Amino acid sequence: LVSEPLVAVTPEAWGAEGPLDLAALAEVPLVLFPRTVAPAFHDLVTGYVAARGQPVRIVQEAIQMQTIISLVSAGLGMALAPASLRKLARAGVRYVDLVDPPILETGLVWRRDEAAPTLQGLLRLAGADGPALD
Repeated sequence: LVSEPLVAVTPEAWGAEGPLDLAALAEVPLVLFPRTVAPAFHDLVTGYVAARGQPVRIVQEAIQMQTIISLVSAGLGMALAPASLRKLARAGVRYVDLVDPPILETGLVWRRDEAAPTLQGLLRLAGADGPALD
C-alpha cells in the first residue's frame, strides 16, 4: 500500500540536523519495538544500524509508536520511525532525514478463501486486487 523512508527521531537537545549519517554517531542508543511485536520493523532498524558499523544498543522497548516518541522526548535515546510520523509534531523531538534511509513497506495480507463483506469493502477501499475480490 505504502512505501516510505524512515527518519531519525532524536531528542531536541541533541541538536541533530539532516541528513544524518548514523556512522558518525558512536553507539546510538535506540528506543524500539520489541522484536516479538514487530519483527520486520525491528529487523529493518537493527539491520540499518548494524550496516553502518554501529553496535545495536537498544536502551528501551515500547509497543506503541507514540510511547517510543515520548521516550525519545524524555532523552532516553533515538528512534527510527516512518517519515509520516512527523505529523505527530511532538514537543522535545526532531525528525531528521537519514543518509540512505531504509524504506518501510506497508501492505495487506488476507486469507485467499476469505469472502467476508468487511474484507471485500476494505480491499476495495485500499484498491487491492486479489482472489478475495472475485
